[in-house]
Amino acid sequence: MYHIKNDLRSQKSANRIYQSLRHILKHKNLNDITITDIYNECHISRMTFYRLFDNIMDVLAYKLNFFVNQYNSLKKEENDSLLFFFKYWNNHRDLIKLMANDADYILKDIIFFNETTDSFSIYFNTAKLAILTSILSKWSQRNGIETPEEMKMIAIKILSKGENLILI
Repeated sequence: MYHIKNDLRSQKSANRIYQSLRHILKHKNLNDITITDIYNECHISRMTFYRLFDNIMDVLAYKLNFFVNQYNSLKKEENDSLLFFFKYWNNHRDLIKLMANDADYILKDIIFFNETTDSFSIYFNTAKLAILTSILSKWSQRNGIETPEEMKMIAIKILSKGENLILI
């Protein structure tokens, strides 16, 4: 869990740590990054890191929580939620690309905000998460060759052929 206080100094330190992690992610896989790498990159003390975060994933959780909250607040103003999904994440494609293996972490808070216990919804949300995560990750790996509008049409086409997705 992250522990960022509502003061400017804590927020600046947290953002420096996040920016350092982003920079390191360009050269190392997330699983290979150490806290030592981060504090050497941004010149903060180990104590400062642990005052703000428990571990490296907390750094991502901190920033992704911001993005998810922003996404959810901006989405309310949009009529076309699928197009908005691709437009919004297109702006953060570099982060998605760096974290392609962990993209479901980014999306789960968006997709599961109305958690339910009925069986169909549980499996439907799981499938939606897997499909959108895969599409978003591949799009990011391809450096956003397609526009958000094209991605919307691709997603609709994939979902319209849903019964063919499970044929082996």
